[in-house]
Amino acid sequence: VGPARALGTLNSVLQEGTAAANRVFGGIDSRSRVIDSENAEEIKIFKGNILFKNVIYNYSDKNIAALDNINLDIDAGETIAVVGPSGSGKSTLVNLLLRFFDPYSGDVFIDGKNLKKIKISSLRKNIAIVSQDTLLFHGTVSENIAFGNQNAKQLDIESSAREAEADKFIKLLPDGYETMIGENGANLSGGERQRIAIARAILRNPAILILDEPTSSLDSEAEDKIKQTLSGISKNRTTIIIAHRLSTVTNSNRIIVLDKGKISAIGNHDELLEKSSLYKKLALLQNIE
Repeated sequence: VGPARALGTLNSVLQEGTAAANRVFGGIDSRSRVIDSENAEEIKIFKGNILFKNVIYNYSDKNIAALDNINLDIDAGETIAVVGPSGSGKSTLVNLLLRFFDPYSGDVFIDGKNLKKIKISSLRKNIAIVSQDTLLFHGTVSENIAFGNQNAKQLDIESSAREAEADKFIKLLPDGYETMIGENGANLSGGERQRIAIARAILRNPAILILDEPTSSLDSEAEDKIKQTLSGISKNRTTIIIAHRLSTVTNSNRIIVLDKGKISAIGNHDELLEKSSLYKKLALLQNIE
């Protein structure tokens, strides 16, 4: 039974991984593939300072730059938000940070070290993502929380679940943490799936946390609860929030407004309402004051 179950889980992960890869890499062509350089270093602990320096990137099938001369310095432990219309470059910014591809020109640094000099596996171990597309596979709740961290102890899994405020609903499931959940968590609510994804991120204890539209598919009540949880776990780590819904980012230290691949404005919510016509327009459309 053990090997059969393991194979089933592996198949689920491969299928979901392929689907995720298609979403993430859909716009990436063969020129963009990255591998470790010969002198790439393994870095176990990041502080979380991020620097984009004169970064330009464009997809091969488009004449307009996805990112055009981006200069952005993010302090370790800072929470910033990135907002803008669809196609403004938000996802490209994250993909460059994860080194799914490299800039055409310019460089990205973490803690003063060029990403090209850091082993890709090391880089991605220090970054966790909670997105709108929560990837859960057919396995136990514990296995889903520990995904990507298979040596995790049960005590740590449950501690992460408590911090994500998932522990209460998990204990109400038929077999608690050993309850089998269906493909993509079919028998869980949207809020419950997101809390498992958050617990997974907490368990990894990343230096850098990326929140990519994590509440976009939730109702307002679930969104408010998840926002409170995310606010707690973003403390003491660098957090980047990618958002269309401005209600999720109004408390960020800084908000970066992207438009057509360029930084249009930077400031907090109140400052941007005064100085950024694009941000003000987005706020008015969403009834945000």
